[in-house]
Parts: sequence; structure tokens; C-alpha cells
Amino acid sequence: MRWVALIILAYVLILLQATLGDVLTWTNSPFGAIGPDFAAVVAVFLALYAPTLADAMLAGWLLGLAIDLSAAGAPGGATAVGPMALGYAFAAAVVFQMREAVFRDRKHTQMLLTLLFCLVAHGLWISLQSLLNWGDVGRSDYGRLWLQVGSLSGYTALLAPIGYAAMKRLRRWFVPTPSTRGPRMGR
Repeated sequence: MRWVALIILAYVLILLQATLGDVLTWTNSPFGAIGPDFAAVVAVFLALYAPTLADAMLAGWLLGLAIDLSAAGAPGGATAVGPMALGYAFAAAVVFQMREAVFRDRKHTQMLLTLLFCLVAHGLWISLQSLLNWGDVGRSDYGRLWLQVGSLSGYTALLAPIGYAAMKRLRRWFVPTPSTRGPRMGR
């Protein structure tokens, strides 16, 4: 992985999330605001093309940490740094382990893996926030938060093919391609 480029990408994603993500957020939902998670689309792409599991998990952790550091607040209060980073790393590991069983370039695969990624990452995040009582999330709110996570995951999955196409064009900047040429002989 090309880590400096990935750090710059994480910064750009946070800017996109704060600007374009706000425009695309649906606030009239009965269970809270529902918007796309651009970093999840990139994390799925990187997990599908990362050379190793460690690279996929570190890339997911980095994107999750960027979200943790930029989050204005968790449901009901301030957020702690770490739960989203852990959720993204774990979800990236899940996608990495599944990549041999799927066709990466199919739109349905991209959408399904993004849906799964968001459910795992955001589900782990709200569960950690609720269990550790950060932000005072009660049991009645927990079910509503899962509905919000499911809606956010579906919305992000619908936008995944667009983000995947953009990342495919930029792939060489973030993921090194393996050399297909053999070693030079005769020199």
C-alpha cells in the first residue's frame, strides 16, 4: 500500500463527507439522519485489492480513525476515538477474507460487500458506544440506531458502484500492482 497517498485520500474523503455527504443526507427519516459513507466504499475497494490482510486492516483502521477524529459527535453525545477505527479494521478483514469467493468487478458484488462492510463497521460502532455507555445510548435508542445503520448501509451500497469506478481509475496511486514481468536475465 502507498500510505502517504492513502493518508491524503483519507483527508479528501473527510472533506467530501463533510460537504457532499451533507448535501446527500436525508434528514426526514423516522430514525435519524441517513447519509452515505464515502470512506466505507473506499475501504471495501482497498480490501478487495490489498496485497495482504494486514494492509487491508491497516487501511481500514486509518480510514476509521479519520472518521473518529472528524466526527462531531456520537448518537447522544461526544464520540470516543477508536470504535470506528476498530470497526473499519474488522470489516476490512471480513471483506478481505471474502474476496476470493466473489467477482470484484460486478456491481452487485460491490454493493453487497459495501452493505456488509457498513453493517459490520457501524454496527460494531453503535454496539461499543452503547455497551460502554458513551453518549448515554439506552436500549430504546439501540433498536432505532440499528434501523439507522441498516438504512445508511443500504444507501451507501447504492452509491458503491460510482465510488468503485472512481477508485478503479486511481488504483495505482494507492495499491501497488504486482509485476507481471519476470526477472531480467543476462545483465
